[in-house]
Amino acid sequence: MNKKILSAVTTTLLTVTSLIYAGKTPDLVPMPKTYQQTGGTVNVDGMKIFIEKNNRQCEIAADEITLRIKKLNGKSGKTIQGIPSDSEDGIFILTVNDPAAEAFKKQLSLKVSAVYPGPQGYVIRAAGNKIIIIGSDNVGALYGAMTLRQMLDKENDKVQVANANVIDWPDFKFRTGISFQRALMLLGKGGNRMAGIKAGMDWMMRFKMNMIKDYSTLDPRVVPASMKKIWKEANKYAGERGIYPHRNLWSNLYGYTYSRKDLEILPPGIKSKEEWPCVYEARSYREAYYCWSDDEAAKKVINAEADLLKECNFTIFMWHPVDGGGLKNPEQWSKRCPRCRKRWKDDERWKATVHQLGMWNRILKEKNPDLTIYACIYPYHAGYLAMKTKENEKIWQQNVVDYWTNVNKRLDPEIYFATWMASRDVEDQHRSILMGRPMAYDDCHSLQMGVFSTQCRYFITNWYSRNDMMESTGTNIMGNWMYQFNAAEFSWNVASPGCGEYVYPGMLFYDVETDHTGPEVIIKEWLPKANRLFWGDKIASEMAAFYGSGILPKYIVDPGGSISLLNKFRKDPLADTDPHAKGNVTGQKKKETPTLIVDSAARMKVQADAAAKCFKLLKSAYEKSGDLDKFKKVLLVKHYRSSPYWLTIAKARYDMMTGDDLMKAGKNQEALKAYREGLVDYRKNLNNANKILRQVGKIPHPGPRFKLNRIAAKLGPVFTRKIESAETVIKPRQIGEVVKVAVYNGLGGKGTKEFLDQFKNVKATIIKDLSLKTLNKYDCLFMLRDHSVDRFDYFQNLHTYVVKGGGGVVFEHTLCGHKRFQAKTPFPEVCKYSTERRDNFDRKIFTKANPVFRNIKAGTEFKDMYVDFFEPVLGKDGFVLAVDKDKHPMAVAGEVGLGKVIFDGCLSLSSVKNTFASEEKMLYGFNAMLAEKAVEWFTGVKLERK
Repeated sequence: MNKKILSAVTTTLLTVTSLIYAGKTPDLVPMPKTYQQTGGTVNVDGMKIFIEKNNRQCEIAADEITLRIKKLNGKSGKTIQGIPSDSEDGIFILTVNDPAAEAFKKQLSLKVSAVYPGPQGYVIRAAGNKIIIIGSDNVGALYGAMTLRQMLDKENDKVQVANANVIDWPDFKFRTGISFQRALMLLGKGGNRMAGIKAGMDWMMRFKMNMIKDYSTLDPRVVPASMKKIWKEANKYAGERGIYPHRNLWSNLYGYTYSRKDLEILPPGIKSKEEWPCVYEARSYREAYYCWSDDEAAKKVINAEADLLKECNFTIFMWHPVDGGGLKNPEQWSKRCPRCRKRWKDDERWKATVHQLGMWNRILKEKNPDLTIYACIYPYHAGYLAMKTKENEKIWQQNVVDYWTNVNKRLDPEIYFATWMASRDVEDQHRSILMGRPMAYDDCHSLQMGVFSTQCRYFITNWYSRNDMMESTGTNIMGNWMYQFNAAEFSWNVASPGCGEYVYPGMLFYDVETDHTGPEVIIKEWLPKANRLFWGDKIASEMAAFYGSGILPKYIVDPGGSISLLNKFRKDPLADTDPHAKGNVTGQKKKETPTLIVDSAARMKVQADAAAKCFKLLKSAYEKSGDLDKFKKVLLVKHYRSSPYWLTIAKARYDMMTGDDLMKAGKNQEALKAYREGLVDYRKNLNNANKILRQVGKIPHPGPRFKLNRIAAKLGPVFTRKIESAETVIKPRQIGEVVKVAVYNGLGGKGTKEFLDQFKNVKATIIKDLSLKTLNKYDCLFMLRDHSVDRFDYFQNLHTYVVKGGGGVVFEHTLCGHKRFQAKTPFPEVCKYSTERRDNFDRKIFTKANPVFRNIKAGTEFKDMYVDFFEPVLGKDGFVLAVDKDKHPMAVAGEVGLGKVIFDGCLSLSSVKNTFASEEKMLYGFNAMLAEKAVEWFTGVKLERK
């Protein structure tokens, strides 16, 4: 472990491990910096609670203590405003600002002040007939009460607390990031929405989580009044509990988010995207029009946002610039409009950032002086420091080091720089450039496969200052509460047992192979504690075993897409820090790449067994959950209703993969037996899952519409298709007068079919499965990008269709053996795999002499539909069809067995304004020419237009 980190860990752990345990140790999550039992107990039954006058946090603290005593069937005492001057017994909750604090400090030799333990910190002294909680501030007093709440225990029919000394404070000021709209809002789904929101905030407070994010990112000018009303009430409740409501917004001036139909803000006078003069960006959920120099338009957005933040009680704001472009063209700076170019030179992007973000900061703070602001300063990851090469040194210096340096020097020092987790040595360099500026860290790749994982233990790697922020977001903001409690553990106390250092290259921040079942200290010790505190003793053992089971629902539901995503990270652990960057973001050496995952029946068998275990555990928990809080029951049932479907799907996939392996070995009859027996089990499991769903159908599902039943139901026909494939005998194709073309339902499917429909001797059909029975109906196939393609269908069925049936297949984009999909192809003799994506913004393609383009002169220029391609690597029996201007192959082809194949690294979607934004159109340019010539080459039939 890095020496700096080791020193920090040792300093903290010495305090933690030198405890004097005089009796039963309570479950404390997160673990305090110091907890020292001194022998004996304090009986709290009927004990009065004295709180600092006119202190809302102390009032909430008293209410929480009272609720816990009642939950333990104890007698709660009265809560009294004001701390008595005499020596009366009781529970005392106050801050260092209360005059009584000085008396307690002298009487009990307590070391506590506004600076020690510091903001959000507290001390507890339980001895004799008194329990004293003193916070360095209001929230510290509240958190002290949350720790006392966990210390309360029932023994011999009395509620008591072990005599103890506690000193505690957070390592990160801001911690974790539960979702408002996809977690808190959904708790009260189907009932009292606000009650569910507040229940979730109470859970956060008790585990010392203090950030809520993922509110709608609608333009502030179109946020509905009904939404603002909910935000205002919820955020006020959060603020009283030490929780920071956090809203983020992009720096675009116009556009829409999520609902273009109802909530549209478009540039005045702009009738089409092509007319916008500056940077345009589109994603599936957002359309955005940017400009660095249109100050008047910017001020309208900023002022509206400032008013919204104030009205709705937000306390944190995150500003996000134009995304994408990578090292070479950050924020797509080269595409800025003439007005921006006149104002800032090519190497003055930093001036535009300082100007733009400065405006946001100034206007927002005028109306919200206590607002905390952080910003993604693009590039927003320290890993860019590792991208320097001899070839790019000048642009690297300008766009990374100089940019960060200049922005840092001129920007308000209170604005946090947002960044991703990085190894300590790289982040040391990053922070040296930023010279003490507060940092907002976001963990890498929270898009996990399972219900619980442990990579939050690496937060210590980037712990430098108590003023920093550590968010853990991704899919886990959507109500994965146990994961978030673990994130709070390691952001409150970075040296909690199990902590470790994140180091790359060669190490993944999230590793699916290890982080769902280890390390043991978290799975075997932390999970039971956290589950006892959250779920209660009655079902804690079942729930802890469930979270530690290693179940991977995302993989079970979509094995192909999951393996593709996991291998993308394994090839480059920081791959998605910039989805538009070309090449390796981290500079990681290939030999240090973690082992790629290969899907297998054995891997799915592990999940089928885990699913069976989880179903039994959750069934038991549900049957014992009669007196469980209704909102916790919603979470329990969320998993319970899902578990029999996980079992149904995982077992079915395992049986299919077993049959697939037998088919691969040429054992068709044995494969048929496996498929048929699997179908019987599948039907039985599905019936049981549907029965459970009906049983809990009236309990709301805290998420999007429940889909597992529909996903599971689709596997029956898959079994049927596999049985038919095992029974199908593939024979060489006989081409008729009309060529029958199958178009797989992937990206560009509609545009491909529309193009082929122009020919009178072609019948094009969009298909959704790749069974041999289906493939045997068609003369050739366009295999368009879809990462959910079944591995067996991709490698085995397509191979059989081409080699034995004489079919022809066009493979497109990442299906040409890129790491995002399978990292190899069914026909390595033609195309081994494809390399990293190459940008081709001029979209020029040049043909080579080859038998596919027989009537096209070599060197003929065509226009590609999209702005990038994946370069296919030629196999021993392949030949090149076309290249880009730098002579990189863009498409290759070859004959295999009785059939023929083409690997086209291009994408059959049309780029919008030569950006990565895309739209589906009928094939044109190179894509159209290739489609026509491919069908003719595959079949020997000259296509005739209608």
